[in-house]
Amino acid sequence: MLSLVSPPPATASTGWLPVETGFVAPSDGYFGDVETGRRTLYELRTRRGERDAWHDALLTVSTDVSTTQADIEAELANLNAAFDAERAEWAKQKEALKRRHMFTIIGIVLGGGVIIWIAD
Repeated sequence: MLSLVSPPPATASTGWLPVETGFVAPSDGYFGDVETGRRTLYELRTRRGERDAWHDALLTVSTDVSTTQADIEAELANLNAAFDAERAEWAKQKEALKRRHMFTIIGIVLGGGVIIWIAD
């Protein structure tokens, strides 16, 4: 008994014979015996199972990567907020120190002292 398959199967290596239109079939295709058809079907099902397993693994990894990326972005946002708060505090302290130096300079000048050099 022979089977007709329209597109050539992925495992078209042994047992499949190409047949042109009008020879014994109404369209181009490949003929093979039942055993070749069974082997090809088994291989296609096996490859489909492997493909589905790889696809599931890819979805799992993609989900893990997305979760990790979201965690990293949240952590970076927290770090940036902490850095901005720290910079603001430094700026306040710097202004306070400048005011303190200014009062020291004014006090020295009013007290009759001579200012030689002041470094900030």
